[in-house]
Amino acid sequence: MKTILLTLTTVFSIICVQAQDKLTDEQKEKLIQHVSTTIDKYCQKDYDGMLEGYTQDATLLDPAMGKVLPIAAWAEARKPIDQNYSTYSLTTEYEVVNQMGNSTWVFVYGQWDLKHKLSGKEASFPIHFAHRIKGEKIVETRAYFDRVAIMVPLGYTITPPAEDK
Repeated sequence: MKTILLTLTTVFSIICVQAQDKLTDEQKEKLIQHVSTTIDKYCQKDYDGMLEGYTQDATLLDPAMGKVLPIAAWAEARKPIDQNYSTYSLTTEYEVVNQMGNSTWVFVYGQWDLKHKLSGKEASFPIHFAHRIKGEKIVETRAYFDRVAIMVPLGYTITPPAEDK
């Protein structure tokens, strides 16, 4: 009985993988271009242009804010923060991962460089974005980066908690 269940499970898994929609290289390139354009708009502080790349109900997980926000609320919250930086640049590589169902993920691996307006100090740090695409729009973004790698080069210090006496 266990052998029959294992065999059926294996066959079902193979059928599901074979039935998975495959993207052509042209379709993958179109998704990469869409995500790249959306990121470029953000780097230019063109928030309205950036939002055009997302669905209206899209969300973004931002570790700097520590929560998932609707993309429009995230963009609004980022505006005053982003004004502290005179330059943003992002060197990237992209990978498209086709998932089962109607979602596709575009992974972005990059090096983010920024310069603080007032101090002139610069920071450079690795970053990873995972963008879930449905249709031709981004419905979810997850951003991953090391906040300490940003703050310390800009002059912030990390102070350990005071000892309890």
